[in-house]
Amino acid sequence: MATHHGYPHHPTTPATPASPPSQWQPLNWSFPFAPISGNEADPQTWLSALSNADGGFYPLGLNGMYHGGIHFDAGTGGRLKQGDGVKAIADGEVVAYRLDSTYPELTYPTTPPRYVLYSTGFVLVRHKLVLPPEPKPAGSPAGAGGAQAPRNDQPPADEVLELYSLYMHQLDWAGYKAAEQADSGGAQSASAIHRSPFWEGDRLFRVGAKAKDKVPVPPYDPADASQNPDTPRAGTRICDRASGTIIGLLPRGGELSIVGNTIKGWAQIATITKGTPVAAIAGGTPDPRAAKGWVNLDELDAVIDPKPLDTVVVLDKPFPVKAGDVVGYLGQYRNSTEASVLPPQRIRPLLHVEVITGAQINDFIRKSQERANKLGDKVPAGKPLLVIQQGAKLVKPADPQGNSRLAGLTLAPATGKQGDPGKGIWAKVQPTKLAAQPSKHGHGDNHPTRGTPVGDPLWVERTKYAGKVAGATVPTWATFPLQLANAQGPTVGYQQVFSRAQLDQGREIDRATDDQGTQWWSITAADDDGKAITRWVCEKSHPCTRWESPWAWPGFDTVDTAVPLFDMYRRNLFETKQLLNGEEQEFSVVAAKVNASPFIAKLEKAAKRKGSDKGDVVPADLKRALTMPWLAEAVSHLIFCYESEWGGDMGKWGALSSIMGEDGKPIWQAEMERIEKLQWWEKVNAVKGFPADPNVWHIHPIALVGNFLHDNSLITLAMLKAVEPSNSDEYYQTILPYLNKYALAYQVNKPKRIAHFLSQAAHESKLRSSEEGLNYNPKNMRKTFGCKGGPKNYESSCDDCAHGRLRDKLWSEENYYAHNPEHLANYVYANRMGNGDERSGDGYKYRGRGFIQVTGKAGYQSFQDEHNRRSPDDQQDFIENPDLIATHAEYAVESAFVFWSKVSLNSVSDAGTVADVTQIVNGGQTGYGDRLARYNAIAPLLGLATE
Repeated sequence: MATHHGYPHHPTTPATPASPPSQWQPLNWSFPFAPISGNEADPQTWLSALSNADGGFYPLGLNGMYHGGIHFDAGTGGRLKQGDGVKAIADGEVVAYRLDSTYPELTYPTTPPRYVLYSTGFVLVRHKLVLPPEPKPAGSPAGAGGAQAPRNDQPPADEVLELYSLYMHQLDWAGYKAAEQADSGGAQSASAIHRSPFWEGDRLFRVGAKAKDKVPVPPYDPADASQNPDTPRAGTRICDRASGTIIGLLPRGGELSIVGNTIKGWAQIATITKGTPVAAIAGGTPDPRAAKGWVNLDELDAVIDPKPLDTVVVLDKPFPVKAGDVVGYLGQYRNSTEASVLPPQRIRPLLHVEVITGAQINDFIRKSQERANKLGDKVPAGKPLLVIQQGAKLVKPADPQGNSRLAGLTLAPATGKQGDPGKGIWAKVQPTKLAAQPSKHGHGDNHPTRGTPVGDPLWVERTKYAGKVAGATVPTWATFPLQLANAQGPTVGYQQVFSRAQLDQGREIDRATDDQGTQWWSITAADDDGKAITRWVCEKSHPCTRWESPWAWPGFDTVDTAVPLFDMYRRNLFETKQLLNGEEQEFSVVAAKVNASPFIAKLEKAAKRKGSDKGDVVPADLKRALTMPWLAEAVSHLIFCYESEWGGDMGKWGALSSIMGEDGKPIWQAEMERIEKLQWWEKVNAVKGFPADPNVWHIHPIALVGNFLHDNSLITLAMLKAVEPSNSDEYYQTILPYLNKYALAYQVNKPKRIAHFLSQAAHESKLRSSEEGLNYNPKNMRKTFGCKGGPKNYESSCDDCAHGRLRDKLWSEENYYAHNPEHLANYVYANRMGNGDERSGDGYKYRGRGFIQVTGKAGYQSFQDEHNRRSPDDQQDFIENPDLIATHAEYAVESAFVFWSKVSLNSVSDAGTVADVTQIVNGGQTGYGDRLARYNAIAPLLGLATE
């Protein structure tokens, strides 16, 4: 039944509480920014975006010197949602930060002088990557359900790798204040920029989404147009004492500080630093006592006025963050070539992200690979990485046969044990001749309900032919179009790694399932010459492929560097032909020596086509490699060791002055001043465990996240079993890829959001693709749809309404509507939700379907618009084919997330209760007890308190 109109629902079975999670938990992971479009589980979505950056490539900057991170700037902004802020790449804790009061300004001593802005602001986050426990010896006791017993002690030191993610060149405090100033306080115009909770400084309280009080509007005569009372404003009530009489309201957007201690959650206002209290009744005179009144802190958001500024702050107590939490925003950084004689403007946004770790990285990876081998298939999250090895041959689909004997037959999905898999590009169909049957309801319509199979089942393209009447000629296959025997043609020349999530979230036309349930995916690899090969790979028994655990670190390689910075720069000048007179001979010798180093050898092998062994790889090659998945993956999986640019002796930079030329030396001296101001390494030595030596290992952030992201899906099998235990594990495995795909896309990515979404969806549909039945007996029909004010106003004793009938024909023509879903839907849903009148048939055509049911033509149009906007490769017409939402599990799942997003339930879930969410989903509180039970069943799995 449609869930957002307040109608009662079918009874559901309350969920049972779940067991708490084991002590060992892998980290959650997140890419730094969400993509605007594209596969959200594919690292190439981000690597391709990075190819649009102006510079800052990994592991060489545009100057040819070491560069340990990646840059996000205006070039990448067209592909990524950078305005939402940069996200922590994994669970961890902020250990240090620096916030500029305003961006420093660098002056170049030219004639006339030129200026640039740059940010020294950063956030440093520590993450602890812990190996999964060793498998128990045979015969050892296991945990509940056969699981490994949880660790009860701290893991050995050599099984923990401390990683640090750095988010450099962040927004300054002036930028935060400007964004807040631009925010008018209205919900639609609220800034996406928010102060960080880990800053030190004065604690303030802001009136935000949790504040839902409204000032009452006095009665007035609607006939008197001259009376125009103020629209009630949302905010937090101000009382004359704790829980006392309301004397005013501070609207949303306001900020205040408090005096002394709280009394049962209430505190007295010390100062209102932003906003002005309004009267307790709309249009009234504000009470001056409100400026020092009392407020309920539970309705306010804590914010911080940061202090100190312009200095490195090492937190005495590290601040915990979750993967996906925002840790800052893009700042400004302009190079010398972009300097201006005019006052510098904020026109070049940039953020640098990198990951570093200490000297134990090689030992940790070695032990991790050994642990993965020991665990085998028992490794947590299994083996979600499909490795396509060099030498593999992919499968080309067999050619179809044109079949003209099917004309006029219905190509019905094949049933039985080896029937149609229900998903993928190809469908197994049974040609069927249908016979018309008279309508049960005696209104003269004929309904095709019975068919006779004709011939053997065949395979056809699903979207073109399955479930439809065959035309003159239909391309068909007698057997499944993909067979391992057809693995022929060019061999794969470059190893590639694909995650199952990445493959499952690809386009529908790139996925196939045979009638044994075996999955296939269309992938693009490259041959020995670097030419693209787009063919199919099978999930099992495909030669030269294997499934691996993230803990095996497939494709990663480490290389130490011993080449001085001075030589790296001279080599780049030689290779890019930027030489001054007299430098070629000297620099050629240096370049030859550097090009023979292991660093350049491995980098060139990764970044250039096979056979390129000249050692002449330059930053432009790295930019080009990012557009080719097989090269981008190889480069991003290299882990390098060299001295960080954020620390160490300034002498290595000073040495470059000798080759800058007379005109360039003054500019370089100014540049060195900036380099020194940017450094922070020695200032965070109070952070326990942080490497004292700035010679550290650098890991590409995108490659690291891509390796481990799928290790922790947002939504897990255990969560689904907790909220709805009646479904089979096999069924849940089929919908989990879709749930995680759209949870990521629609940012249902926090514990409370997930708990609310799943508990509400489980109540509505038991997490199955349901369809509104509407088969009511006369009394239930009238109770549900007949009365003004809804079912509560129906009186069963007299079979009538307490406050008047809404739909009189449910009494006068009960035989036409009772037990006839089509007639009933067309009547009760007529002329609303975008539907036409009763005769249009829209009410039944657009009845409720999906996990949280889409209802009404307007609802289907809204879903269609959003789906087609986000899925340009899977354009669908849900107006013409609304049954797709009921028959395709992916669309049923997606429709629930679209509804969730359209009514802004993420923000409600963050601060709201089950009752708050239910009110929006249901339009009332129908089924509240069951929704609450389901929420409380999943809450412990997500680390949440029950309600």
